[in-house]
Amino acid sequence: MNRLAVCALLSLAGSSDVALGFGWGGRGGAADVSLDVTRSPSTATQEDGGKSATVETQTADDERFTAWCEGAGIEIAGCELRTTPRSVAGRGVFASRNLRLGDEVFSVPHDVALTAENAAAHFPELSRRLLECRPLRARGRIGRLWDRLRGRQPARLDADDCWQPELTAYALAALESGHPWSDWIKEFCRDDPYQTLVDSGSWADDPAAILRAVDEFSQMAPDVPRFKVHAALGVRLERLDEYLEGYRGAVPTSPSMYATVTSRAVGLSDSVTALLPFHDMVNHSPEPNIAMQFESDGRPRFSFFALGDIAEDDELFLKYSDVTDDDDGAWDEDKAAWQLVQWGIPSGPEDCCPPFMRSKLTSKRLGILRGRVKNQGPQASIVRTTPSGDTFSSDKKKGSGKERYETTLRVSNPSACREPSIEDERDGSDDGDDDIDLKDDEASDDNERGRNSMRRKRTDFEWLCMVAFQKRLRKKLKFIDGVMPS
Repeated sequence: MNRLAVCALLSLAGSSDVALGFGWGGRGGAADVSLDVTRSPSTATQEDGGKSATVETQTADDERFTAWCEGAGIEIAGCELRTTPRSVAGRGVFASRNLRLGDEVFSVPHDVALTAENAAAHFPELSRRLLECRPLRARGRIGRLWDRLRGRQPARLDADDCWQPELTAYALAALESGHPWSDWIKEFCRDDPYQTLVDSGSWADDPAAILRAVDEFSQMAPDVPRFKVHAALGVRLERLDEYLEGYRGAVPTSPSMYATVTSRAVGLSDSVTALLPFHDMVNHSPEPNIAMQFESDGRPRFSFFALGDIAEDDELFLKYSDVTDDDDGAWDEDKAAWQLVQWGIPSGPEDCCPPFMRSKLTSKRLGILRGRVKNQGPQASIVRTTPSGDTFSSDKKKGSGKERYETTLRVSNPSACREPSIEDERDGSDDGDDDIDLKDDEASDDNERGRNSMRRKRTDFEWLCMVAFQKRLRKKLKFIDGVMPS
């Protein structure tokens, strides 16, 4: 397909990482690897008449990594990596010249990509152990009986069903063995509440640390309901638990690397997920200005080209994920919650409306928020309430060796429990569903008792919503899972 035609069709995704195809080999250990995957952006300044000005040049680290990429066969024709506060993430890729629609910006050879197939050629022993760790494919009772009668071995999951732990293991093996990939893997960086939580190790036994991460995410994206953020984070941590349970002791494991690799992968096809060098340095925007196309002529490669005219020194962006509803194009809270936890990228309804409407929509939302804070106090901006008349009971019981909660909920007006929609904000009015009723049924003469009681009910209701949404999210993840589209 002609590249200019592709420009009219594509609005593609994200940041990536690449694996090289030279004669590398190595074998990783089986212990957890501890590493620091965060990087503090640096700036270069010059003094001019007593004034300090930012210099838009590459740092030594930027130049070193660029040289590594070019040595690996990555062609960088119209851009350069810069560590600068001008980047939305402190480090990004900027146009090094004026670009026109369809111009190639950089390209990554296919054999440099870190895929399960490429990595297995460099680490055959690790590949064998990873295959043994793959979970068995789910089979019903009759299916298992039929396999036994026919003498068949139970089938294991495919490689792409296990790309997260397997690419993590290959990345750790490359680091430990000094494989050429290691110079690129050392550049991996992620700095958000989820990565901080995982790096600290407190996620396994400190519920308060998880709630702090939820609070930080909620402050980043106030439009996403808190219970949905909590649910998405819970699913993410469940997968981390399953990863360690299934792979620790058999192959190299690291929760920190797992969290970082998960956020940098790109889906090359329905069955292949990869990390691409240099591509992972490009930041996200809901309005990308470059896209990716696979070129099969000559040495197969992934070509990144301009979706329009781009001025020199403008930052280049890819689109990691789509937070719009598949049916009507409106902002999808479910996808937004997953994007927030998966990549640490906040979003709001304004990301799915035309640019000329965004400032008006933002001012409307801020006006509503100020009204809530004025009427309800600072707590209104953090925790949502349930309508008066709700009742909730939670009795802690034990069963099957595990503690479980039996909950009952009666809502006098279920529709009143929703979060404000975009239509509410366009109207600029509040329908009253968010008002905190300080007159608790059992303490109407005591505002303080009523407030405390309402907060308790509010917390319980949020927990119930979180659990219910978590079940729905697990089913929906097959459509919005954490892989950037290609």
